[in-house]
Amino acid sequence: MYSIARLRQHPHFAPFFAHVHPLCWLILWWELNRLIRWFNAYGMEDVLYSVSEWGFVSIHYAVTRPDPNAYKPAQRTFRPLTDPSWESAVPACLELEELAAAILPRCSGEMSPQVTEGAAALTLLDTS
Repeated sequence: MYSIARLRQHPHFAPFFAHVHPLCWLILWWELNRLIRWFNAYGMEDVLYSVSEWGFVSIHYAVTRPDPNAYKPAQRTFRPLTDPSWESAVPACLELEELAAAILPRCSGEMSPQVTEGAAALTLLDTS
């Protein structure tokens, strides 16, 4: 157990002694020692706690240390744009503009007068 003088001088715990009335410092000292023992026994990474005016410590949230042997995903590798996997699978004999107009009506350039400005009309292509 840490002495009360050592806890009062510690930069993390000194504000608690300023917050708690001196008559309740023994309660605070006991509670802080319990907190430190619990923190070390269970291997906590981070703890969110509060101290009341009477010196009682309340733990609100605790995070355990991550397992160093846990799965780590492989690092992403980025292919350069010169890589063949970025090439198109569309045969060279097809015209890309005609193909885009058949799939996407906006690319056909025809607009219906009933639609609002900026919207594209769904027009059927003459396939005969």
